[in-house]
Amino acid sequence: MYKRILFGLVLFGTIAVLLGACAIVDTSTMASGPSVHMSGTNFTQSSITIHKGDMLNLVDDVASTHIITNGS
Repeated sequence: MYKRILFGLVLFGTIAVLLGACAIVDTSTMASGPSVHMSGTNFTQSSITIHKGDMLNLVDDVASTHIITNGS
């Protein structure tokens, strides 16, 4: 009986550690360019100009669908 409880606790602990390790993010590889926040119905910044090859960090403040299009 105690062996089953101990086995269950060890298994649960192992799964918790593995899932926790998956949430680690390497911030050194994240975009370092300008940030644009997206609100519920549109972007909080109406336009932004970046050069070819520049990075852009899109921050989704709410969980709604956003469509990104290329300007003229």
